Formats: sequence, structure tokens, C-alpha cells
Amino acid sequence: MNIFRQKYPAREPNLERLKNNSELILLTEHNGLRLLAVAPMSNIELGLAPLDQSDRNGVNKYLWVIMTSHVPMVMEFEKTISDLGLERATHTNLTGGAPAHCAGELWFKDEATIWFSGGSSRYRPESSGQLTDVVASFKSCGYRVISFGWDEGADQPARFYRG
Repeated sequence: MNIFRQKYPAREPNLERLKNNSELILLTEHNGLRLLAVAPMSNIELGLAPLDQSDRNGVNKYLWVIMTSHVPMVMEFEKTISDLGLERATHTNLTGGAPAHCAGELWFKDEATIWFSGGSSRYRPESSGQLTDVVASFKSCGYRVISFGWDEGADQPARFYRG
């Protein structure tokens, strides 16, 4: 991850889609926040990636963010975040609105295999090359990565797994 962090400096979040200030509340362990560890990851919810545009969430979607010193993650629909008045977590809930290098979504197929997207409106990968480098960073942590890839037509990370 350090090579990725050096190549792609942390940047402020894109807040164009900010609905309310609760999306800037920093989540804690009490709210289900965890740090992504080297594979295999324990005590996670196995999931299923979305397979088409009609299914934006799949099953048990986690949000992740590469910060300057760690990679926090949380299930998007974590039950305990309702205490904060949130319906779902956002990437800025993982950072408190602070700068970050990149963000996206993942689903655990098993403890060491993930489906992976760069889907984030706040810290989205800015190019297919950056997305490829994020995938390489996760692989360097021991994960088998099934990447959704880059949607050339939309010029952004693909939002569902195309097989």
C-alpha cells in the first residue's frame, strides 16, 4: 500500500453529492468500523457481488478507503450506524471527511478472496491505471482479487461484476 500512497497523494473528498453533515461523522469500532488486515481476514460477513445494473449492492457490501496510515472498512448497511441517524455508511464516514488516497467497495467471497470495485463518489480512482494499482496493492496484502475493472464507456470504475 505504501507504494500506492506515494504514487497517488491523498486528496480531499468530492462532496458534490453530500446530502447532510451526518455523512461526515467518523465511524468507530462501536459502529462496525474495522481495519482491513492482511489476508486471510477473520470475522467477516461473506457476500456476493452485484451481477448487473439492477443490483447496486449485492450481498454484504463493505466500503473501504485507503488512508495515509491504514485502510478502514465497514459494511455499508451496518446495523449500529442507525444510532447516528444514518441509513447507510458513506466513504466519508470512514474518514470523517479527511483526505484519502482512494476508495471503493468489496465483497468477501471467502476470507482471502474479494470481489472489488472502485465505486466511490467521494474518493473514486481517477483512471484505469490507478484502479489497476489499487488491485495490485490488495493483492500484495495476500488477497485474491476479482476486480470489476474499468468501464471505458463511462470512464470510471465499473459498478457490477461482469464475469
